[in-house]
Amino acid sequence: ADQAHTTPVTLTRYSNPLNIIIIMASSSVRLPPPLLFINNEFVPAVSGKTFPVINPVTEEVIVEVAEGDAADVDKAVAAATEAFKTWRKSTGDERYRLLNRLAELIEENADNLAVLESMDNGKPVSQARFVDMAGAAKHFRYYAGWAGKNCGKVIPAGGNLATFTRHEPVGVVGAIVPWNFPLLMATWKMAPALCMGCTIVLKPAEQTPLTALRMAELVREACFRRASSTSSPATARLLAVPSLPTRAL
Repeated sequence: ADQAHTTPVTLTRYSNPLNIIIIMASSSVRLPPPLLFINNEFVPAVSGKTFPVINPVTEEVIVEVAEGDAADVDKAVAAATEAFKTWRKSTGDERYRLLNRLAELIEENADNLAVLESMDNGKPVSQARFVDMAGAAKHFRYYAGWAGKNCGKVIPAGGNLATFTRHEPVGVVGAIVPWNFPLLMATWKMAPALCMGCTIVLKPAEQTPLTALRMAELVREACFRRASSTSSPATARLLAVPSLPTRAL
């Protein structure tokens, strides 16, 4: 079952030389369910294994997260393949609406996401808030604008003849993102794939999976049909799945 967690975090409010307020007041940060997100549900790993997510500043364990492996990757790919059958037929207007809604949810939750990213990754909260989260929202908005513009071309073929090209989604995209810009780089993979009618299996870095799992909650809140995210060291299996037409690193 889904589990909501909070962990206390003390943040100091101060200004940089440009007099920009950087850090927020003391608060608690909301943690996402420490599970895999497959087919719009948070589920434990098939093996039942977990691994610790470490705060690099304090070297303390933030939470134990489900450790996906080959069996979980296969489940995620199967769910994304099934979802592709309907998502590929969605209209540009529908994808535009959903991607914009996801951008709105990132903005509404930007403070919490920034603190979560800082705890997980070690970067300053200010950078996470005003670079990573702001960029993630903008990225979804940018690709939302492209959702209805995926058009082909009409090409003269001599005389009264013409031919045309048509752009079609390729299928399930396997996406692997690193630890340095965890959520921002996840959006670089997610937004263009979803915009063009593809589905996606996202494998965040095992060092920094928390904002990807929080994003999974927002994806579900935005009412996407299905989504999959595996927080695990299962990179090799995702690269090896023969049914994936595209892999983004």
